[in-house]
Formats: sequence, C-alpha cells, structure tokens
Amino acid sequence: MSGWDCEYGFDGTDTDGTKWYRCIVHEELAPSPDAPCAGHQEEPYMPPSTTEEPLVGRTITNIRKMTQKELDAEGWNFTQGFEVVLELDDGGSIYAMQDPEGNGPGVMIHNDTDGRSYYLGAYEL
Repeated sequence: MSGWDCEYGFDGTDTDGTKWYRCIVHEELAPSPDAPCAGHQEEPYMPPSTTEEPLVGRTITNIRKMTQKELDAEGWNFTQGFEVVLELDDGGSIYAMQDPEGNGPGVMIHNDTDGRSYYLGAYEL
C-alpha cells in the first residue's frame, strides 16, 4: 500500500510496453503503484486568503516579469507571456494564478478611469 488510500495489483502490459496497475480500493487503472489512481480524491491545495489588512496602504514599486526561480518555485515549467509580478513597498509581491491551486500563471487586468481594460503581459515588459 502506498502513502495514498490506494492499493495496487499488477493488471497487465499495454501494446507499447506500458505496465498498468489496478487500484483494488477504487477499481481504477494507474501507470504506477507509487501514485494515486483516478479514483483517489484529495483536497485541493488552497493558499491562505488575504483580502484586507496586509494590502491596504501598500504601494506598487515595480512591475516586472517573473524570474525563473519564481516560476520553478510554483512548479510552472512553461510561460504564457502573462507572468507579471507587482512588487510592493514592503518587499512583498503579487502575481496572478489560473486558480487557487496554482496550476499555472494567470492574467491581471488593469481597468483605467476612462473605462478601458488592458491585460498586463510580461512580454511587453
């Protein structure tokens, strides 16, 4: 039994040589006995939410592209041109994600006082 609630038995080998394992707990196939099968349910990671105090009164001091170190820290091994970081006066930073789990970079939108909207693209920096 792995660290998941899955328990595997060897199911067979595909025509391309891929070995398949069947989770006997969930009756699902998996290509490895060292990972959860498709039937395994795990709570998604949700970073703590902050919407008030830490950002009130902060000033944006710089807008820049994400560094490779920051991309690596998020596990993003691809870029889409939207990896923009807003640096704050307290040394903190803000950047957009696709979702709360951090499955990829997201897009920030700037709405000006004339009602026009612009997206912030890293390739423009």
